Amino acid sequence: MLDAEELRAFTEKLSDLVREMARLHQAVGTSQRGEVEQVAVDNALAQLATNAWRAKRRMVNPETGEIKDEMKRVYRYMDGIFNCLEDIGVEIIDETGRLFDSGMALKVISFEQITGLSQEEIRETVKPTVRRGGRRIQMGEVIVGTPGPVTF
Repeated sequence: MLDAEELRAFTEKLSDLVREMARLHQAVGTSQRGEVEQVAVDNALAQLATNAWRAKRRMVNPETGEIKDEMKRVYRYMDGIFNCLEDIGVEIIDETGRLFDSGMALKVISFEQITGLSQEEIRETVKPTVRRGGRRIQMGEVIVGTPGPVTF
């Protein structure tokens, strides 16, 4: 586990990377070379967004939803990264808790039977969906809960 100083340094590096990605985005042309560069930028942004999302999730107590005490000072840096991503049109979507429909553009890692469910529900997001300018640049990966066997 990272200590607060290591996490602060990590988030600063992520912020620098986001700024560099934004600069590269502005430099990408419309030529074929530009299209290849655009794909590389999208892939890098998707990886950056995913890693930032994972780090931010680890800063929050999953039981209470509150920021862990030891992470409160560093959490604001992570918010800065998310703001930078948002400023360049990157949206990170955690699908957890949504009802699942087989037509959704998601990769299902597994289906798990859960007693008490009446409909299929996304129980966990393994990798978030990432969009840029409304266009999906990364398909989310999820675990879906299905209604378990009925017991009487």
